[in-house]
Amino acid sequence: MGGNDARQYTNLFESIQSGENLTDLLAKPLTDFRTAYRAMLGTIKTTNLRVHVCTIYTAVPFTDPVWRQYAPLAIGQFNNVIIEEANTYTVPVLRLKKICVEESDFAEISPIEPSSQGGGQKIVDYILSKL
Repeated sequence: MGGNDARQYTNLFESIQSGENLTDLLAKPLTDFRTAYRAMLGTIKTTNLRVHVCTIYTAVPFTDPVWRQYAPLAIGQFNNVIIEEANTYTVPVLRLKKICVEESDFAEISPIEPSSQGGGQKIVDYILSKL
């Protein structure tokens, strides 16, 4: 759960008039996301497996100016939910905004995915450093 779940609300970007109305536009999606994320974490915790969760990338090199301006703000709201719920369940969080920060960290074909040599390798290196 994460970025792909948040993507289902991309149609809301057509309604953005300013940063102020972003909060109102995201109220219901964030509530729905929180409910689903909480349920997912609750289920995972019953397995007694060692689990980490990741935030959603915020440094995505969007070409559309509206997306470039507002997507990181919107994604940040979803990341807040991920972090808050993970803290509730004491699940460690891998904060991708601190790892994937350069344009080369994202795939050319799909800029919402990590590149194998950039972001992908950085994520693997970070995970291995925590083992």
